[in-house]
Amino acid sequence: MDIRESLRTALGSLMNNKMRAILTMLGVIIGVGAVIALLSLGEGVEASITDQIQGLGANLLIITTDQENSGGYSALSTEDLEAMADPFYAPAVSTVAAEVQGPQQVVYDGEDTRVTVSGVTANYFDVRNLDIALGKALSEEDVEDNARVAVLGTNVVEDLFPSDELPIGKYVRIAGSKYEVIGTLEEEGGM
Repeated sequence: MDIRESLRTALGSLMNNKMRAILTMLGVIIGVGAVIALLSLGEGVEASITDQIQGLGANLLIITTDQENSGGYSALSTEDLEAMADPFYAPAVSTVAAEVQGPQQVVYDGEDTRVTVSGVTANYFDVRNLDIALGKALSEEDVEDNARVAVLGTNVVEDLFPSDELPIGKYVRIAGSKYEVIGTLEEEGGM
């Protein structure tokens, strides 16, 4: 049987069984479309999760002290941080940043909001991949001088300041103490 004869027989079968041919083609089209859609959805979810992990720091190690369950051990000290940053003791560690946090009331011009306030070292913003929207981040001098300065998150700015007022250079009260706003953070998803 030659190719022409085979094509003629196949077309004849398709014409005689039109409904079967249409249903078969529809099944193949739906199946291929479903596989493509699921693969695309899976890749999209994978990319989203990868972005979130990288936003937190893909190679980030967080050490915390739980005072209630620490078994009598004290919180980490600045000496501990210096030891972790020392290449002799921890050669694989590239950067160490510190954070102390707790819930506090933040007040500006009669408006207030209760948020988690973090006291951080200057390199914290780089370690956590935080971008500054306005102003600047903390500097080493700010930390060394115990400067009363603050970098506010987007939600805190929205809660405390009118939309037409820039917070840079203004003063907020945190736990009763006055802090100058030197910067604001870019909006972050999830945090």
